[in-house]
Amino acid sequence: MSTARHRSPGRPPAEESERIAARLTEAGWKLLLTSGPEKFTLDSLAVATHTGKQTIYARFAGKAVLLQAILDDRMNMVSQEMSHLDGSKDADRAFADLAFRILQSLTRPEVRMLDRLVDWIDANSPGQRGAACRRAIQDRVRAQMCNNLAFAVRHWGLTIDDIPAAAAFWIDAVYGHVQMVDGFDSEQQDWADKVARIFLRGVSTP
Repeated sequence: MSTARHRSPGRPPAEESERIAARLTEAGWKLLLTSGPEKFTLDSLAVATHTGKQTIYARFAGKAVLLQAILDDRMNMVSQEMSHLDGSKDADRAFADLAFRILQSLTRPEVRMLDRLVDWIDANSPGQRGAACRRAIQDRVRAQMCNNLAFAVRHWGLTIDDIPAAAAFWIDAVYGHVQMVDGFDSEQQDWADKVARIFLRGVSTP
């Protein structure tokens, strides 16, 4: 008699585990938007997803680990949606659109929640993981902006002597403005147009 066991058809275990983890982080994010990180619990996630707590703990060791996974996932999405520089337009318009898109993204209530999430992780998780994630995103944004400026040099023939310094100038101007506004409104398009012109005149030479 053969003792070999036949595997039942279906998803491979690793793929199934990743699918469940992705479903939990997505559902966890929706809960965060209503409860905030302070009131978020794994019990509430288990109820919302009809998932046993054992299944959740098999993938996330605790609340802090799950919230860190949610933060990493959402920060990546925010970073990606703000990185593209449109080469089909002139330089002024392309940089204005980029500034506008960054401002529009970072003033969304969902993105504001990420700041609260970082603060909670910093206060409740050893190793300052939230701050480390924030620095990692800032480094990624800086690298993306350097890539955008290198593209602008090639595509529009701009002369930018110090691309890292120009990227830092852009980040200070755009992200500093984000910190000063309460939300997004129609006047921000005028601001985006102006900051793009000032930025390009300030960092490029004839």
